[in-house]
Amino acid sequence: MPSIGDFVAVRVSPGHDMGVILRVLPRRTAFERWRGKSRGERQVLAANVDVIFIVQPLGAERDTLPLMRDRVARSLVLARDCGAEPVVVLTKVDRCEAAEVVQIADDLRRLAGPGVRVIATSSHTGEGLDEVRACIPRGAVGMILGESGAGKSTLLNTLLGAEALETNAVRERDDAGRHTTVARIMVALPEPCGVIADCPGLRSLPLVGHERGLARAFPEVVEASRACRFNDCSHVHEPGCAVLRGVEDGEIERVRVDAFLALAREMRVSAQSLDPDIHL
Repeated sequence: MPSIGDFVAVRVSPGHDMGVILRVLPRRTAFERWRGKSRGERQVLAANVDVIFIVQPLGAERDTLPLMRDRVARSLVLARDCGAEPVVVLTKVDRCEAAEVVQIADDLRRLAGPGVRVIATSSHTGEGLDEVRACIPRGAVGMILGESGAGKSTLLNTLLGAEALETNAVRERDDAGRHTTVARIMVALPEPCGVIADCPGLRSLPLVGHERGLARAFPEVVEASRACRFNDCSHVHEPGCAVLRGVEDGEIERVRVDAFLALAREMRVSAQSLDPDIHL
């Protein structure tokens, strides 16, 4: 089945403005998530994506720093697994004091690691929007990833310069939003930018079979682990652990090791819960 972002070969009969899809062309990338439990399946949310914007709102009581770290970390794994470049976009920064925005952005930069941009934005003031546009040049395909109420549709409307997408209010007590985007859509941004896909808010991002993405998202942890004294080192307390030595020497961020271990543990447990005939 074709997904948003797919290139397809079509046949259009004379006198018609619609065609018939003959075949889906090979994909360069496919952003997938696991849907279901013991007998789940991989769901392709978008194809041929170059950049994934991980949208995280600020200013809500429910969005504690540990929760933000968890969302960003698992989104990084999914983005790296499909070969796309992740960009963390903080929305609604005008609801926070400037010092708090700087603190959160710095913390998430340490988590995301070198080479991953963390951009603070405001659709009200326009802060950071030019930096977001620069991430998706002409010919590139982007995707917006985040929960309901994160400000994805508002961000996209601001990038478009028009109210192309409907937006909904969020509950003041917890900033929870209803699904505004109910179907995946793709729109072209004004020149000289590319196109971008918006998806319905995802309440969860389970990691099942994304070991490749984990290794790509935390390469320094994987590389250091090869020098550990024990092959089954847990990187928690063993003597001769090269990962812990890297943390002590300041070469590896502690927050990245914690995220790596938590997500690796989750993937091991998830794999064990699958029915025996399910092959990842």
